[in-house]
Amino acid sequence: MQPEPAVQDIFGEHPYSTLVAETRDFAIFLVDQGGRIVSWNEGARLLFGYENEEIVGQLAEVLFVPEDQQHGVPQREINTARAEDVRWHLKKDGGRFWANGVMTPFHNEEGKLCGFAKIARDDTARKQSEDAARANQERFDLVSRATRDAIWDCNVATGDVWWNNNVQVLFGYTTDGGNKTREWWMERIHPDDRTRVVASIIGVLRGGGNMWSSEYRFQRASGSYAPVFDRGYIQRDEAHHTDYRVL
Repeated sequence: MQPEPAVQDIFGEHPYSTLVAETRDFAIFLVDQGGRIVSWNEGARLLFGYENEEIVGQLAEVLFVPEDQQHGVPQREINTARAEDVRWHLKKDGGRFWANGVMTPFHNEEGKLCGFAKIARDDTARKQSEDAARANQERFDLVSRATRDAIWDCNVATGDVWWNNNVQVLFGYTTDGGNKTREWWMERIHPDDRTRVVASIIGVLRGGGNMWSSEYRFQRASGSYAPVFDRGYIQRDEAHHTDYRVL
């Protein structure tokens, strides 16, 4: 089946058609109203693995994983054009990749719908990183439930701190969804201990150490102070430090 001429020529008439065709960082392709692929750029060839002559004329659903094909996702994507599409897609060799893209409708000079343009990129690395971080957090949550200690996880780069529920049991503070700041913690260290404790943490971070510990007084929600022994295990990467501590 040949694609509709109005769709087939839509890039060829555009002054930036060569730029679109040769773009390698993004997969860009056109489909007609029936969902058949009518144009295929270099980025699409690299990402999906199909040569132009192999894919043009085929239904775009061949690029979707089987479970999405069964649930009518390819047609739904056309029906909701302009909405961001984030899902698994299928390569020619059967491999899957996590795609972030959007489908945009095209109209002719008379305003009649003549097809759709899909722009997508491989976002697998980011998804894998997010999945790994989520799994680590879930494991951390399980560990925190198995102890009577107050546990907190501080992102040193942002100052965000996550606390487990024992901060309420031991000190009377609600976790507010587990989100407090580094400043919140520092303000509750006894004034006579604060300078020493903060200086010791900075010394370990700047010195490249991976463990820290200190004894100090921490203010309860009632206003009284509790003596604590706090120890930290520091995890580093190229972008930031994550500091795990147990009170």
